[in-house]
Amino acid sequence: PEGEPLSFEKSCWDYKREFPSKTRNQQQTDTEKADYNASLAEIIEDIVAFYNSYGGYIIFGVTDSPREVIGVAGELDVDDLVKRVKTFTGHNVDCHANYFDYGDESRTVRVALLYIPRRPNSLPPARFKKGAPKSSRGRAAFKAKDFYLRDGDACRPAAR
Repeated sequence: PEGEPLSFEKSCWDYKREFPSKTRNQQQTDTEKADYNASLAEIIEDIVAFYNSYGGYIIFGVTDSPREVIGVAGELDVDDLVKRVKTFTGHNVDCHANYFDYGDESRTVRVALLYIPRRPNSLPPARFKKGAPKSSRGRAAFKAKDFYLRDGDACRPAAR
């Protein structure tokens, strides 16, 4: 409302501070590669949860606490995300990103909006065929055979 992010998230939208990005024209260390791939896997987890539920939007460039628009730099590689989702789930989730300027004469930032469609009723829910890569701290966003759903303001594995 009036250009300000809502103070809450819901089943059809989620705020993210930034999207994973590679350092251009530089060799990445093994730790940087692991953390980049793990960060992408966290976004893929969210994409699959939205897809299996109602579809929705991820808005990049908004902090959680305090809730404010800070903007993003660079571009989100949506083609790479879509390919990775297909690799992990076998589903072709046709995501799209758009960028918007936010602010006034004194300060303007870019916000990225990632649209995730809802799974067609004719298809079974997307399930992870393999687990996510681990970060340098040993955390993985999801496990093989998990189904993820959007539950209110969170992405969660479905109970078995």
